[in-house]
Amino acid sequence: MLPFAGNYLVGGGPVMETRLWTTANVQGNTLSGSGTQIDFNDANTGYTWTSNTFYRDSTATAWRFGGSGYTLSNWRTQSGLGSGDHGAAVPATTSVAVIGNSYETGRANIVVYNWGNLTNATVNVGGILASGDHYEVRNVQTLFGSPVATGTYNGGGSISVPLAGVTPTPPIGGSPAAPVSTGPAFNAFLLVKTN
Repeated sequence: MLPFAGNYLVGGGPVMETRLWTTANVQGNTLSGSGTQIDFNDANTGYTWTSNTFYRDSTATAWRFGGSGYTLSNWRTQSGLGSGDHGAAVPATTSVAVIGNSYETGRANIVVYNWGNLTNATVNVGGILASGDHYEVRNVQTLFGSPVATGTYNGGGSISVPLAGVTPTPPIGGSPAAPVSTGPAFNAFLLVKTN
């Protein structure tokens, strides 16, 4: 059974769409968007679907099943899925995730959902850097541009990372549209030890 658990999905139209899955274990995910949350196009047999959180008004017809839109409670009834799923208000607290690189010490990805509309995020890198390590933080939308933060880690657990948007590096060739800056609402960074 395909596990799809503990994910954080934001935006898109729809936020999540299922097609051509025969079985899946969909649980403990968080989804947010202003439009359709789920567009479920498969037969609902073979699914375990429970305890997902939607940052969306649960009375909106933002859940699709069989080509029709439903409120969250009606979607659960029509699809037979979604036991324990619930709608919630968009959080007011910024969410920060630090994902260490298993293959290179002193390197990590940092993901910030800036729900609190902060100008800087406090990022705990205690498990990534050691006291005295020099570091750089680069916004992945301009990975080879100037770092957005540099310093020497003092072992205090956290560093400060600015959340202002950057001008994304244009793609080389063929793209019909220039990339759009995602900051300050959402940012992804690369942390690297430089000594």
